[in-house]
Amino acid sequence: MLEGSRHAGAAQQGVTVGAITELVVRCGHGDEEALGRLLDLFYSPVRAAISQQLPTRPVDGLVMEAFVHLWRRAPSYRPGEQGPVEWVMDQVASLAPLAPQASVPSVASAAEPAG
Repeated sequence: MLEGSRHAGAAQQGVTVGAITELVVRCGHGDEEALGRLLDLFYSPVRAAISQQLPTRPVDGLVMEAFVHLWRRAPSYRPGEQGPVEWVMDQVASLAPLAPQASVPSVASAAEPAG
């Protein structure tokens, strides 16, 4: 995966690994402001990673899906087991290969009532 750009967003903004760890942990506790800050820091590297994996697809919607996925997975983040930047990018990598199927509605989901 884009090793050079993994840290680009955070490094360019002078954010420490400790601060990123805190943001991920706060997301895990439901802190929407922390998610917004992670979005600010990681939008470009996440977009680049998804673009690299799916070069023929429009990616902006997939970037938002990646951050929703990250929000849902944040409670499982364990500081000390994996660095926060790697964890964020691993969450993206775990989602992006599924993106081609995810954008095609299944028969079951098409039949579900909206709401």
